[in-house]
Amino acid sequence: MVKEIVSSYPASKKIIWVQEEPKNMGAWNFLAPRLIECLNSGQKLRYSGRPESASPAVGSSRISVQQQKDLVEKAFM
Repeated sequence: MVKEIVSSYPASKKIIWVQEEPKNMGAWNFLAPRLIECLNSGQKLRYSGRPESASPAVGSSRISVQQQKDLVEKAFM
C-alpha cells in the first residue's frame, strides 16, 4: 500500500517522514528501512521531527512549542 502511494508521486524527489516524538522514540527507527524499499528511483527519504532524547518531553513548554514549530517548518522545506 505504501509503495502504491509513493509511486503516485513519481516527480517527487523526497519523501518526508514527520513525527512529534523524538527521533529515537517514534516509528522512524522501525519504518525508515521499510520506507526506503518503497521509494522510486531517485527519491530520498528524509526525517522531520524532534531530535533524539532520553526523555519524551523536554521539560519546558517554551522549548516544546519551539520544537513543534521547527518540525512543522522543516516538513515543508
